[in-house]
Amino acid sequence: MIQKIRITNNGSYALMLAILYAISPILSLCVALMMYKNWVSQTFFILFAFYFGFQLGPNLDLMQHYHNYLDFFGKSFFDRYSDFATLYLGKEPFHIVFKYILSRVELSSRVFCGCAAAIYATTFIYFIRQFKDFYTQKMGWLRTLVLLTLAVTVEFYWYFGLRFWTGGFVFMIFYCKYIITTQKKYLFLTLTALLFHFALFAVIAVAILAEFLKNYKLLLYIIVGVSTLYREVEWNLINFLSSFSIFRTLFKSSYQSSSVQRAIANRAKEYYENGNIVYQSRIPLLMIFFFSIIILLWTKNKNVTKSYPKMYACILILLAIANFGHADFVFYERYLKFSCLLSYSYLFLILFDKANDWINHTIFTKLVLAGIFLIAFSIPLYQQRQLISEMALWFGNFFTLIPLKELGNT
Repeated sequence: MIQKIRITNNGSYALMLAILYAISPILSLCVALMMYKNWVSQTFFILFAFYFGFQLGPNLDLMQHYHNYLDFFGKSFFDRYSDFATLYLGKEPFHIVFKYILSRVELSSRVFCGCAAAIYATTFIYFIRQFKDFYTQKMGWLRTLVLLTLAVTVEFYWYFGLRFWTGGFVFMIFYCKYIITTQKKYLFLTLTALLFHFALFAVIAVAILAEFLKNYKLLLYIIVGVSTLYREVEWNLINFLSSFSIFRTLFKSSYQSSSVQRAIANRAKEYYENGNIVYQSRIPLLMIFFFSIIILLWTKNKNVTKSYPKMYACILILLAIANFGHADFVFYERYLKFSCLLSYSYLFLILFDKANDWINHTIFTKLVLAGIFLIAFSIPLYQQRQLISEMALWFGNFFTLIPLKELGNT
């Protein structure tokens, strides 16, 4: 669809993109998007991510990680691995190894953030590449729109978190590989996501649980229904679980504090009552469209959910878990978004089934999804307009640096 021009020489194409990248990174990105199926283009997505992170510098959680990174200068790895301030930001090896390696050459804040964005983009690109055997086929508008929606499900700025979504894409790399190939070793390799964030243990556990519940869809629908009703209950199940020693490794030590839990409860109440309802509706809107398409497909193909049943079960279980954790808005958003990411991965795969091919030719479905894609794409841009409003970010290069805003968490 997007890619119409055939690339005959990757070397010449890479040289052209390199020249464009030096002059205008955004121009190289636009050309790469037109040729998104090519591995050279995908490499330049990562390079643009480095430029993007380089220009924006440390903000939100990444600012805390950068300040912690400064403490790594001249220190040994084991000294930092036992440091309380470092472990407070996460006990997982990834962020500690990342900071230690960069600290050996004492890189600037811009390069530090550029590297964080590039690693995030690398895991994202390798996740998308798991569908290579599908997106290199004739796509059509609907499949292309599903792939684009999948690509923007997780907002671009989550590299600021450094750990969770970088690890989330690592999980998706191996889980999608497992679903497509059915080789058990890839399910086992999803455990590597724990090197990035221990909270991903819940997603891995769900993937394993789905192995046993894949044929019990009625039960899963009932659980999802009950969890949806449970959202109205003002009781924080996540706080309750965090009080048990078996779950404590999944939460920061500060999470055990009653004062922190009260602050989270108050912040959640404020978020749900006074927060931006448009942003809050973004992922639920995507999920509503996903289930609407599943129902629509079911009208002509009663076996629609029997394709990749493990992935579908995983989606339902994660959705239920997100609903049960609704009182903790961070937990709820993470796992609802994970369920959505799996949903559009699943939808992209089943649209290649011959029994579902008819829907690829329905104009109304394409128009609705095009609108939903634009909403999903534009809301994060508007939300972070303060960060990305500098014209030099989009029309400049490495020689036209934008001022660092260094926005912290509120």
